[in-house]
Amino acid sequence: MIKSFIKKKIIDPVSVSAVRQIVNSEAELKEIWEYSFKIFTDFGQHYTVPVDNKEVEQRIRLLMAAETIFVKKAIERVVEIEGRCSYADVGDSDGSIRLLLNKYYNVDKLSYVGINLQNSAVEKIRSKGLDAICADALSLGDQEIHYDVVSVFETLEHLPDPIGFLKGIRKVTDRRLIVSVPFIRHSRVGLAYLSKKWLRQWPEDKKPTIENTHIFELSPKDWKKLFLHTGWKVDREWKLMMFPSNRPSRLILQPFWRFVSFEGFWFVSLYKDSEYSSQYAIE
Repeated sequence: MIKSFIKKKIIDPVSVSAVRQIVNSEAELKEIWEYSFKIFTDFGQHYTVPVDNKEVEQRIRLLMAAETIFVKKAIERVVEIEGRCSYADVGDSDGSIRLLLNKYYNVDKLSYVGINLQNSAVEKIRSKGLDAICADALSLGDQEIHYDVVSVFETLEHLPDPIGFLKGIRKVTDRRLIVSVPFIRHSRVGLAYLSKKWLRQWPEDKKPTIENTHIFELSPKDWKKLFLHTGWKVDREWKLMMFPSNRPSRLILQPFWRFVSFEGFWFVSLYKDSEYSSQYAIE
């Protein structure tokens, strides 16, 4: 009861205001944010569990806008060189990023496919007139498919074998791998369904699945080690926080999000480089 009251009366309104401050602080982010309302009036159908909370909806919209502008920069580079770009979004749930990219690229400049393990997500993407395939992210490297740019948004932390995925996806990605993960200051094992903390109690009737369960929640420092170990190097990164760093709202939101979830998201653009991965051998 107390937790719910604090969240509803203090955290939620402060969080909504903070999100708008972040959006208004960057012109490109604001542009795609405003465009998103033409594509998604709400997120009632975006996830398996409908989003009917304004505060949650605002943070999802912010994240989606950030994903779009970050991957757009990688696509721009390819289009400038080749004239067009092939793009795959691994873990895509409904084609949302491609729909937002329609603001900048038509099918002549950008070909797209959404990749998801769940048939329901694949059908949802196809119902919007977009291409999609049903495939396990961990087995993509075994398939004869190639894309200039591949994005993996909030997916690595769900995988039981992120190292195997990062190695395998090298065969699929020709130019850039775009990754976003929750921003964590100190690496930890997620597996929230095993947690007994009162603010993060896992519902007894909720089955833990790859979709709703984080396994490895790593700090940027540790993710970078795994990237190097699997043959990737960072050429661009961005830390998106859920609150402005120079506003009083940080005093409320930072400790809250750090305790109950995470403070923001870390975005990286990766290119293939075997300098370090070639040093490791199993003998």
